[in-house]
Amino acid sequence: MSAPTAAWPAGPAPNAIGWNHGSLQGELPRTRPFHHAAELGFDSATSYVWVHHVDVQAEGLNRYDVMADLYFSMYEEARDTCPIPVFPNVTMGWDPSPRTDPDGPWAPLVYPYSRVLQGNTPEAFGRAMRRAIDLVAPLGGETMVTINAWNEWTEGSYLEPDTVHGMAYLKAVRESTALTGGETALCDPR
Repeated sequence: MSAPTAAWPAGPAPNAIGWNHGSLQGELPRTRPFHHAAELGFDSATSYVWVHHVDVQAEGLNRYDVMADLYFSMYEEARDTCPIPVFPNVTMGWDPSPRTDPDGPWAPLVYPYSRVLQGNTPEAFGRAMRRAIDLVAPLGGETMVTINAWNEWTEGSYLEPDTVHGMAYLKAVRESTALTGGETALCDPR
């Protein structure tokens, strides 16, 4: 990492794939979101969840496949214009309504009263995973695809097995990464 972040204690720890790499992940302004990461001295950037980067309003509900198309279009533009590598995110789902007060006033598009993704089936998630992997494959070298959550149950985004889909989301990750034909490390970057 460069000057603004060089003073951070010891920098990021190497992870399972041996990187010592500072990547900014999170909510960034919709205008030139990943360029801010470069200006802050990060080595790369990625997203936390699609709804932070795509301004879609459909009465608070959005189709997963439409959101994927809009996000990946935004991602490709950022990847092609940002001075640092930008890696795609795959969002499993988004429904923060369990965090709302059911007796309180509804505040449209203000967290947690925000968009809800619909149609985020394991199959749709698997297609998004393959699409993200296909987008980074031509970059060469060490690349990554982030997934927004392991257990964000109160935001409707989790990979952990449940009573409806069982292991299907985890199987979608395994199947999509197996198609890369190269070495794939599934790791916790901590």
